[in-house]
Amino acid sequence: MFEFFKEKKLNYAGIRSFLDEDEFELYGLLKDELSKRKIASDARNKSRDDKNRSKNKSSNEGIRLALFYPGSEYDVANPIMILNSLIDFKKKNQVIMTYVDLKDMYHFIPANIKICVTNVNPKIRNRHNYKYTKFKIENTLIEIKYYHEDAFEFIRRIRVKKREKFDIYFERAFNVIRATEDDEFPKNVFETTSDLIFSDEPLTHEKEYEKQGFERISLSKNISRLGLYEDFSVYSKKRD
Repeated sequence: MFEFFKEKKLNYAGIRSFLDEDEFELYGLLKDELSKRKIASDARNKSRDDKNRSKNKSSNEGIRLALFYPGSEYDVANPIMILNSLIDFKKKNQVIMTYVDLKDMYHFIPANIKICVTNVNPKIRNRHNYKYTKFKIENTLIEIKYYHEDAFEFIRRIRVKKREKFDIYFERAFNVIRATEDDEFPKNVFETTSDLIFSDEPLTHEKEYEKQGFERISLSKNISRLGLYEDFSVYSKKRD
């Protein structure tokens, strides 16, 4: 009855249970490094929107972020740790995480959210051609949209139709699937991502990401061990 009023925080013990070996500590190093480099998305968005912000707005005001996660299955811990390295959950942020996977595994997501976040009770609901659920971490509202379809077709369709861009692209253990695709996929990723790309293996086509205005961020050797291939990479959109 009183669950609604209980504070919703990250359950670090639960998150650790989903991650490999020392990944939890490595995500902490990633957060520190992105903060030092001022790459965190809250700072980047604030600098972009300063001209349009009222001086009277609350310091607790957050930002809106859209994250794309192909081949996601039912993983909740890793994208939450990516968000944790970029934003302050105490602020009133709004995050939409778009999951796309050929495996119909959305029914595992609510249980995994409950392991990673305290005092939440998310439910899966239907909307048009996808499933969705919502939950909060402190003051940040997060919505997961789950599309049961081919990730390559999905992102190709978004690029062709010139729909809204994602602020963040995140992939994990996706390189084997990417290797079966044609050369169009990296171009689709870069053209539909407006801010940051996280991958546990470097994306191919260096000329393509430079053409689209991205640069690969040099990370410490420890952080590069994140993920399954120990070659974690971050690409950042260059700012004028």
